[in-house]
Amino acid sequence: MKKLILAMSIALAAMNAPAAGIAEAKAAFNDGDHATALPAFQELASGGDHEAEFYLGLMHYAGLGTNADKSAASEWFRKSAEAGNAKAQNNLGALYQKGDGVEQNYVEALNWYGKAAEQGMGMAMQSIGYLYYKGEGVEQNYDKAVQWWNKASERGDAQAKFNLGLMYFSGKGVKTDVTKGIKLWREAAEMGNAEAQSALGNIFFNGTEVDQDFQAAYMWYRLSTAFGKQGDDLKATMAAQRLKKKELDQAEKEAQQKFEVIKAGLVRQQQQDG
Repeated sequence: MKKLILAMSIALAAMNAPAAGIAEAKAAFNDGDHATALPAFQELASGGDHEAEFYLGLMHYAGLGTNADKSAASEWFRKSAEAGNAKAQNNLGALYQKGDGVEQNYVEALNWYGKAAEQGMGMAMQSIGYLYYKGEGVEQNYDKAVQWWNKASERGDAQAKFNLGLMYFSGKGVKTDVTKGIKLWREAAEMGNAEAQSALGNIFFNGTEVDQDFQAAYMWYRLSTAFGKQGDDLKATMAAQRLKKKELDQAEKEAQQKFEVIKAGLVRQQQQDG
């Protein structure tokens, strides 16, 4: 009886090993230990772990722990995508949209984005909206672009919120509503979207849609610069030149505080996404 229990315990441990292995591999990947993560993912993928296949796609695409090889990345994403991994489906769609590692094919891009969207992925919904906005692989249709961006926005996609804001400013696919556009930009900006942060900086600096506020403009430009928007450092300097020292110090303090809040939110989201 004891031997039977021991045998069952060993069997259960073996069944649970892949789950522990993927967790350890992901931890190494997130810690930047790509030399450990790569062979771990390779071993897991050889056993049919589709999440490991997705991570191998990421590593080959970005050249993490191995030479960058976008063609190989596309094949790893494809294996994972065909098994139903939504993140891999989304990434494969992006490769087809850009012609990155595969021959550009907007129809295939829409196909894979659609599969990811069916699983509730907001990023894929945002990309479908973009295809309709540009008329890539489909007939250009602003109404459908707005519909998809609304779906993505409801799932917390910051880029979709920014895009919707643009539509409300331009009146494409919706009735012009600047107030709603600003609200959407603010939501996207609070989620770390640099384009939305920059757009808010512009409207506060120019004072066309809102009361001119150089302190607010400086804060948003500082944030957009921190989140990667090129050229906004100069805009921040121009806003700073119009502020008194006390106002500038306050704007800088607000920017730093908001940066920490946004950064913490992004870390939490990344942890939730796995």
